[in-house]
Amino acid sequence: HRDLHSFPTRRSSDLIQSGGNWFWHFADDSTKSLASITNDYNLTIGQNDAYLLNVPPNTDGVIPAAYSNALVQAAVALGIQPVARPQIWMH
Repeated sequence: HRDLHSFPTRRSSDLIQSGGNWFWHFADDSTKSLASITNDYNLTIGQNDAYLLNVPPNTDGVIPAAYSNALVQAAVALGIQPVARPQIWMH
């Protein structure tokens, strides 16, 4: 007997890069807009889904500053306490 009040959790994958690349690309370090990231997050969470935002490191294994800044801005806009950024992330 299946509980009619429970729903399976799904996962929604999204890209932080505005160019649509799953992997980091030297020519594209632009990010999606803050409005787009927060809207996608709210739509996903509102459907009881898990939100997976792909944030690819560059060829040195470092998260580009533009991505890190976008993540912090999105966390603040969503009321989520961002964790301290380790200096190793900084490019």
